[in-house]
Amino acid sequence: MKTRVIGQDTQKQDIAAYPSDPIARKKAIDKSYRDRNKEQYNARARQYYLAVKRAGGQEAYNRRNREQYARTRDAALIRIAATYGVVCRCCGEFRKPFLAIHHVDGGGNKHRRSFKSQHGYYKYLATEAPLDKFQILCHNCNIAKCDGPCPHELERMKAEAA
Repeated sequence: MKTRVIGQDTQKQDIAAYPSDPIARKKAIDKSYRDRNKEQYNARARQYYLAVKRAGGQEAYNRRNREQYARTRDAALIRIAATYGVVCRCCGEFRKPFLAIHHVDGGGNKHRRSFKSQHGYYKYLATEAPLDKFQILCHNCNIAKCDGPCPHELERMKAEAA
């Protein structure tokens, strides 16, 4: 027998009693949890049902959640713009759809994926991120910097040398 921690309780369960197939195993564990926590589970289900009913149906509930998410995302993007600027630091591109967050030291994809949500990542950038590790670049400059200096930088260096 192995010991599993479920919530705050420690219970001994025979792990071999669960199916070996991972999907079936997850279903069995979930059912076991629901059976042990029936009141809490039913209370959450009632809460969700009432929220959907108050919103005027599932479609209205989903629309309201999307709108709320968009508002919080836009607020975070405004804070990021106030912190890092609203133009590409390399070429001066200012149109919002072309701008991206650039990790100065690289590893941006791995770092971004370490957050559970896009909102959490934006919140980190707006409040906790060190200013010298990130910058705003357009997508062209961002991709070009993966292989070395951006063509805009090369052009500036040639102009300065001449």
